[in-house]
Amino acid sequence: MALFEELIQRGGIEIALANRSPEELQMLVDFIKWKICDYRYQNVLIQVLRFVIDMYQGVIGNGQNPYVDAMFNDELRMILSNEIEVNENLVQLKGQIEMVM
Repeated sequence: MALFEELIQRGGIEIALANRSPEELQMLVDFIKWKICDYRYQNVLIQVLRFVIDMYQGVIGNGQNPYVDAMFNDELRMILSNEIEVNENLVQLKGQIEMVM
């Protein structure tokens, strides 16, 4: 995580993510899927994911690698939707607790 943070701060994340093979892209997305549910890493991983999507938008969804397409279209979308729902519920709970106090 520290490496991702440092690359983002120094503006080198684009260079580090450029010209990745489908297998390397698959490993990166698997790592993001594994760690994105941990709130400590969400901000950094969302930034990395944004860079990946921006850089590989021409490759994602065109059928070159069905596994990567499925990861972005199905698995990652479901994980992010669940995290958004959890965060919305936590915000509601926080509001309810503040009203009681």
